Amino acid sequence: MLNSKKYLSLDFGASTVDVVFWKDDKVVQIKSFETKDHSSINSIKKFLNELKISLQGIEKIFVTGGKSRNFEDKINDIQIEKINEIKAIGRGGYFLAKKFLEKEKEFLVVSMGTGTCIVKCKMKNASPKFWREKLKINHIGGTGIGGGTFLGLCKELIDETDILKLRKMFAKGDKRKVDLSVGEIIGSGIGIVSANNTASNLGKLARNVNSKKEDLAAGIVNLIGQAIGTNIVFAAKAEKVKKVVLIGKLIRFKEITDIILEVGKLYGVAMIVPKGGEYGTGVGALS
Repeated sequence: MLNSKKYLSLDFGASTVDVVFWKDDKVVQIKSFETKDHSSINSIKKFLNELKISLQGIEKIFVTGGKSRNFEDKINDIQIEKINEIKAIGRGGYFLAKKFLEKEKEFLVVSMGTGTCIVKCKMKNASPKFWREKLKINHIGGTGIGGGTFLGLCKELIDETDILKLRKMFAKGDKRKVDLSVGEIIGSGIGIVSANNTASNLGKLARNVNSKKEDLAAGIVNLIGQAIGTNIVFAAKAEKVKKVVLIGKLIRFKEITDIILEVGKLYGVAMIVPKGGEYGTGVGALS
């Protein structure tokens, strides 16, 4: 790879920035920064300094998300190309999960970050070399429920936003202490859902039930996972696709992702969590 072309792609999220360093079509390095100081082009230089990556030799920089659309067009005479975030989501999902999508002409990519965005991708007889040009991507919707909702509820209900502490609390909690099950309401299962499935997330809180913080944590995790999972399933059914790729920072919270996968399994929708999926939009920004 002596003559490899070097590129950078960056995704500016609500609370993090992902920086991806490329050589040709291969990812060499990825780093995520938690910062709010990313409203100017100077932030790119700051991130590269931390990664010890020089701008010298970079062919082009691709940016997406956040306020990146307001950036200047060049940095040190290197062109900055602004990529539509919907396009970046679709391309990133395909790039990371393409070995699972070889026989799929249509599929969904779901970006789960502060909120949740769902895009539909359609492949038109593309060769591996030109797949970007052949991938048709459309935004079909989403939900405001996501990582921001999760942390907001945790802050208000249990006064905690530290992820490690929340994971420990979830492990000790029992969602049955705060959620109402189908069986508790009607005495049995109904349709395709069993008696143990959730009928009302956090429904017992209205009954003045004494609950521990750990139980609330388990209930909040269940609420977020089921709400997002159900949105994805309904979108997949409406668009008549068989496979869904999950990307975005929320997949780092495995407990939520596991619930989303359970929802998919219940309704017969195959969901894929690719390696590196948390950086999917940043990866997809390369055009």
